[in-house]
Amino acid sequence: MTAQKGKERGAALITVLWLSLLLSTLMAAALLSVRTEARLAAADIRLFKARQAIDSAITLAAYRLATERGSVALELISQPIMIGETSVTIDIVDEAAKLDLNTANAAAIAGVLIQKGLDVKDAQRLADIVLDWRDEDDLRRINGAEAKDYKREKAPFAPQNRPFLDINELTQVLGFENGLAACLMDDVTIFGRTVAPLVIQQTPVSGENNPDADQPRAPRRLTTQTVSTVSGKRFTLTGSIRTEAMNASNAYTILTTSNPKTPFEVIAKRRTIPRLGNAQCIVPEGA
Repeated sequence: MTAQKGKERGAALITVLWLSLLLSTLMAAALLSVRTEARLAAADIRLFKARQAIDSAITLAAYRLATERGSVALELISQPIMIGETSVTIDIVDEAAKLDLNTANAAAIAGVLIQKGLDVKDAQRLADIVLDWRDEDDLRRINGAEAKDYKREKAPFAPQNRPFLDINELTQVLGFENGLAACLMDDVTIFGRTVAPLVIQQTPVSGENNPDADQPRAPRRLTTQTVSTVSGKRFTLTGSIRTEAMNASNAYTILTTSNPKTPFEVIAKRRTIPRLGNAQCIVPEGA
């Protein structure tokens, strides 16, 4: 009888030990989860503060560009703007120097895509797809795509048969959805042909001496002191923070005015990815 009780006590002790081990494991997992969530929350807070600093720097730069003019553009892009202890780099691009998606012809659109590393066949096909998105009819171009093509590819969108209303709509165009649109964001616009190009120093581009030529042009960043007046102009100001712990960037497109109380209007905002420069774009398979 005594031996039987000893066995029962031993079994009970083993059960208690196993339960203790299980509870300890659960507590350790819960603690790890809490720590992970805390780190993620801290990262979210840092990113939020960074974007707030970027927005403040862009607003300050836009105000100075619209009111001080003259050599201020050179100063704004040559040194960072400090918001508290945060350093924000500003880049300014004249929208009139980009390729306008709403007015460019197929050759111009294909030209930009070729500059980004696409072959001629893919570039021409995608150019036709862009034109089918913005034209008013449902007639499919030779290499284009209309609603039935989007349906066949199970795309979540269909051609709008109207001009682009937002540059981000390019991500909805068939063939541009998997990163190709992001690769082009610095080179295309929907505001470019509504104002005359700003005359600044730049590297000559083929066809640029002919004002009637609809050739692809590299975006012209403000790099000189030739800004004499910017009223009624459109610019994109991109603010960036690049550190080992942070990589954030926002872009505002502004319209400058002659009103001293509201010297500029924000007409578009977007979060950007790190500038790809001359990096080649990749065309998704089956696009």
